[in-house]
Amino acid sequence: MEDYSDQIINGNCSELLYHIKEKSPDILEIISKSKIKRDGYQELILAGLYQDTRDVTKQDLIWFVEKLRESGEFSDIIFDIGSAGPGTFDILEIFDRIYMPILGDEVSRKKLDVFKQLLRDMNLRSILSKIKEVEVPYTDYRSQVMIKTLFDIKREDN
Repeated sequence: MEDYSDQIINGNCSELLYHIKEKSPDILEIISKSKIKRDGYQELILAGLYQDTRDVTKQDLIWFVEKLRESGEFSDIIFDIGSAGPGTFDILEIFDRIYMPILGDEVSRKKLDVFKQLLRDMNLRSILSKIKEVEVPYTDYRSQVMIKTLFDIKREDN
């Protein structure tokens, strides 16, 4: 489990993944101390190395989401899962909605088409109905423009 502990990120120690994998009884305290406040939202970093997140199982995420809800500190929970995320697509079944960022170019469109075909081929069609394509600006994910885009998406869904 050493792979999951003592990763330093921007001065914040991210032990969160270790505690998720261990189903730690202290997870609510760890969540509270691990939160990073940003412009209108809170962020949790699961691991110091993105490769470690590939070992997160569907059961790990289900347990973690239950604990996040139990904490009462989050009105919405968003997971930013890219290609370095968990190793299986079926993990996406636990989410209510899946926002697929699209840059509006042909390459992005083709990637989405390939992804959708993979889901069909893997008999994960239930995930397809949860996908909402979202055109996003080509900018840093922490930029004001991206944060505004995120809040606009949330407002549209309510």
